[in-house]
Amino acid sequence: MLCCTVLVSCDNSNPAPAPAPSESSSASRSTSESPSPSATPPTLPAEAKGTSEKSAKAFVRHYVSLVNFALRTGDAQALKAASSARCKSCRAVAANIEDVYGDGGSLTGKGWRVTVIEPVAEQPRSEPVLQTGVFVSPQDKVAKPGADVERFDGGQNLMTFFLKRHSNAWIVSKWDQTR
Repeated sequence: MLCCTVLVSCDNSNPAPAPAPSESSSASRSTSESPSPSATPPTLPAEAKGTSEKSAKAFVRHYVSLVNFALRTGDAQALKAASSARCKSCRAVAANIEDVYGDGGSLTGKGWRVTVIEPVAEQPRSEPVLQTGVFVSPQDKVAKPGADVERFDGGQNLMTFFLKRHSNAWIVSKWDQTR
């Protein structure tokens, strides 16, 4: 789902990631050769800790901030922890980011920004489905030192996040994207 380097067709039936979107929405660079040891992933905000629709929306915003953190630092541990082990697209995005940084490469961009979140009607309260507009900023990817820069345009994306409760918290169980 990373719209430039890690775009995912996040359907569990098609785990193949596409180019991924840009990096962190707050960080506009990411040139270290390995995950930054001093960077700390975003903490789950209090608003995302409940079981309401409002908390599910806050969790999706938090999840996008975890994507941005991983894009900026190469550290996808928190992103994986907020994802179901069965979410193929979630795992593909995390693996793509880790692969780039693991090979000494980098991802540079301004990240993703949530523009709108709307719940899909008639979904169980414990497993909400949220249609989410996400603006993905342009991104540059250098796969490894000395490699050519791959540029991704970015743009507005429609992402669907399927959530479920796990250990008293939300996790992403499936993630789909259309452009």
